[in-house]
Amino acid sequence: MGDHCPDLDDISRPRAAADARSFEVDGMINIPDLDNQYGVELPSDDGYETLAGFLLFQLGDLPQVGTVVEHEKLRFTVMEMERNRIARVKVERLGTDA
Repeated sequence: MGDHCPDLDDISRPRAAADARSFEVDGMINIPDLDNQYGVELPSDDGYETLAGFLLFQLGDLPQVGTVVEHEKLRFTVMEMERNRIARVKVERLGTDA
């Protein structure tokens, strides 16, 4: 019946509950999906549509694995790069009670 494409399916499939303190997502997740699925609100009016685009905008350059960006009460850590693409990002909520 249709081909299963795990790479595309992983882009928006939640890996943790929306209230989890930390979770990993694909860098290509859209900003609205990040909000809807995980409750992570990011500004979306600066010319980017994905989490990777947001991180590139914040950094101004390509990151390396381990690069950290903090925004409000969130920490984003680049976990995996595929050439010039941010493939996986760990998202941590800072300053929230468990």
